[in-house]
Amino acid sequence: MLDNRRHIRIREITDIRWTVLGEDIAGDGKVLNISTSGLLFQTDKKFDLMRIKRLYIDSQSAEPLSFGPKKVKIVWVRAMPNSKPGYICGVEFIKEAFDKKLEDWINQKLESLGTITNANILQNYLQ
Repeated sequence: MLDNRRHIRIREITDIRWTVLGEDIAGDGKVLNISTSGLLFQTDKKFDLMRIKRLYIDSQSAEPLSFGPKKVKIVWVRAMPNSKPGYICGVEFIKEAFDKKLEDWINQKLESLGTITNANILQNYLQ
């Protein structure tokens, strides 16, 4: 599966708060994985892709995301598999300039994963 992707995804489960840019619509979600190009998250609300295109994502707690809040563009939305409630959303980061914090976060995660010698454990962190 990794062969078909442009960027390695790192499993990182964290709670987020999303807000539709320019509107009074917000909700909670859970990040499932992150790459340098975007992230995958789960939420209980479905987005109207014809109307809503961009979100602002930040940490749900007082602690900010370690790589900072992000503006994102929704790429796709699907119902959760196996009739579970909620939706999964693929989003791309809207990059206004080189994102050093995100690059540093990804590199630090990859370095720490480089010390894992058990392939079964490593497979749980890379997607």
